[in-house]
Amino acid sequence: MLFSERAISERPSTMEIERPEFCPAGAEDIQPPLSAIRVAIVEDMQFLAETLGHLCSGCWGMDLVALAHTGNQGYADIVRTKPDVVLLDLGLPDIDGVTLAGKINAAVPTARIIVVSGSWNDYQIHRLRDVNLQGFVDKFAEGLMGLRRAIELVELGGTYYSPRYLLASCRLRRSETAFFKRLSLREQEVLLWAAQALSDEEIGVQLDLSTTTAQTHRREIMRKLNIHSTPKLIRYGMELGMCQGPFVPAFLGN
Repeated sequence: MLFSERAISERPSTMEIERPEFCPAGAEDIQPPLSAIRVAIVEDMQFLAETLGHLCSGCWGMDLVALAHTGNQGYADIVRTKPDVVLLDLGLPDIDGVTLAGKINAAVPTARIIVVSGSWNDYQIHRLRDVNLQGFVDKFAEGLMGLRRAIELVELGGTYYSPRYLLASCRLRRSETAFFKRLSLREQEVLLWAAQALSDEEIGVQLDLSTTTAQTHRREIMRKLNIHSTPKLIRYGMELGMCQGPFVPAFLGN
């Protein structure tokens, strides 16, 4: 038996058992609360969003002014509350995190953005160069105090970037075969739509080009990338990350 009869009989008769406030081990640490920081969280996973919210407000004493599970709701909340720090996921169901970061930059330039993500791709890394981003926390490699440290540094005017993200960013920047070094801006726009398996005619409609011009761009892209079939071109775009979730129909990087 897991419980003795005496133990069972001595259990409280009411179901309203008081639950203590919970903070993960080490979350409170010995540091003072960050009560002056107003934070917004945009994360599509409800469990993780609520955990981050409790961590920031319940354990670290911050003022949680917004918690959203979609990009559009997060944007509306951020514009309304004007937080000091935004914790932002890249993979959102309605708008990609990079696009949302750019919109936040324009609408609330004082908000400091920290991406909190466990995965990213070359296309996202390249586009993030054009966003005013103050931090990047790796969900899989950073502990609780790593997140807190990032928030503290960013609030003080500094930056914090996960080592794994920095390595990926440096690798892409130094690569001589990176797509943005081989293709023109227009060709990158065409590649983005080609990766969605659009025909030349459909790409022309999206970019206000003639079908012939779109076809010419596709051929030039394939020549520069040494790709000899449309399925392989689509696969190339997918590997870059151009087909993951809601995407931007106009190229943002340089």
